Amino acid sequence: MIPICRRIETERLVLRPYQRADLPFIPALIGDWDVARWLSRAPYPYTERDAKDWLGISRRIRWWRRGLPYVVIRREDGAVMGGVGVSFDDNETGYWLGQKYWGNGYATEAVRGISECVFSHFGLDYLWAGVMQGNERSCRVLEKAGFQWKGMRRYRLRDGEGDVHYYRREFEVWS
Repeated sequence: MIPICRRIETERLVLRPYQRADLPFIPALIGDWDVARWLSRAPYPYTERDAKDWLGISRRIRWWRRGLPYVVIRREDGAVMGGVGVSFDDNETGYWLGQKYWGNGYATEAVRGISECVFSHFGLDYLWAGVMQGNERSCRVLEKAGFQWKGMRRYRLRDGEGDVHYYRREFEVWS
């Protein structure tokens, strides 16, 4: 397991590895089409079995030191709100929140939190994220988190390939 960044705390959030206790919340949050339609590879409908599979996958990702998948928890009440992560295979950052948590700056805070952890402890030169066309909210999240739009890029999506907005955050800009 990766001991560094075991738990990331921001002003309003806690980012930590997924746990079995998170399983009941995840299908309800991702199972909302307004959330799932913006996730490039999450199955829809998203079932309890999918959540259990993700728990196992996220543990293997951490164990093999291939990335940092985290659940996003609101500090004030412990609510499971979504997920955020970084893949060390290609420096990709991804995130999602349940719809009832949109519009409060939580996604930006989560992306900033994981970015700072990765840049501080893992020596990556950059992070990148893809945003599906039409998802202006996610574009704003990344821009507020210090990412810059670099153009369009082909990307593997749930139903094949498509062009996504390509955002990148450089270490030099962060440091």
